[in-house]
Amino acid sequence: MATRYIDPTTDFGFKRLFGQEQSKEVLKGFLEAILALPAPIA
Repeated sequence: MATRYIDPTTDFGFKRLFGQEQSKEVLKGFLEAILALPAPIA
C-alpha cells in the first residue's frame, strides 16, 4: 500500500491538518513560527 500525504497548501489539507481540536497546539506553534509574534498565542 502506498503512503499518502495531505497537501497543507490546499484549503482541504490545511483545514484537515490544523482545523481539529486535537491539532490546536500544532496550529499555535505553526502560527507563532511564521508570524514571529512577540508573545506566544494564549
